[in-house]
Amino acid sequence: MLAAETDFGLEMLRQAPLTHSCVISPISVLMALTMVQMGSKGRTKMQINNAIAKDVSDDDIVNHFSDLSTKIGKESEELYSRIANGLFVSEKYGLKEEYRKSVEQKLAASVKAVNFGEARKSAKVR
Repeated sequence: MLAAETDFGLEMLRQAPLTHSCVISPISVLMALTMVQMGSKGRTKMQINNAIAKDVSDDDIVNHFSDLSTKIGKESEELYSRIANGLFVSEKYGLKEEYRKSVEQKLAASVKAVNFGEARKSAKVR
């Protein structure tokens, strides 16, 4: 998976415009894709899996980022780091409780249904 993460990150950098400064976090993007992957199926799931890491199973992808999320969240005397991940879904689509719990448990990410039509209220969601 490390090689796939590196390739993904390098490809993101190649796609970034050279005329602008930007900060890209491939790990955050990969974790967000994993959140979406966990709720998808069929061809969509296959395409997301291929974008994350070719020839790696659904479970292996989720387990990898679950382990990574746990490791990042552990404090030590030498290092302290956190990744703030969240998934915000339109209230129109409904959110399966099983999916929400799985993402929160495995990726330490919040999952919330919001009304994007109410911009100020949606911006305050935590």
